[in-house]
Amino acid sequence: MFEYLFHTINDAINLNYDGIIGSNFIQHFKIDIHYSTNTLNLENYKIPIFLSKPSYVIPPRSETVIECPVSNLSEVANLKEGLILDHKIRDGVFLANCIVSLKPNNRVNVSILNTTEHEVPIDNYEVKLTPID
Repeated sequence: MFEYLFHTINDAINLNYDGIIGSNFIQHFKIDIHYSTNTLNLENYKIPIFLSKPSYVIPPRSETVIECPVSNLSEVANLKEGLILDHKIRDGVFLANCIVSLKPNNRVNVSILNTTEHEVPIDNYEVKLTPID
């Protein structure tokens, strides 16, 4: 009989996954995760991983920090920090000026303000990183 440890998270975190595999299950069965090929390798089996792009729902009249890919990564890949300039995403939804650190996954955290009375979906929103001079 095997016992597996699974971690649960609050529903407030927006995950669009069909399932989560526990880390002790991965260790026990010696599963290799290859992000370069988007596969889980288990013995002679290659199981595809379907990675979803970030999708968020910003509640009405609130500010939320989200993770965004950098649109000009090839120009700024050598930077560790940079500036994201404020701009309007759509009517009533704004991105604030912020100094950010480029994370190992080549994404940054930014603050989004929703001034509307409605939930606003944000799907895979890209930002431009500006060097700090």
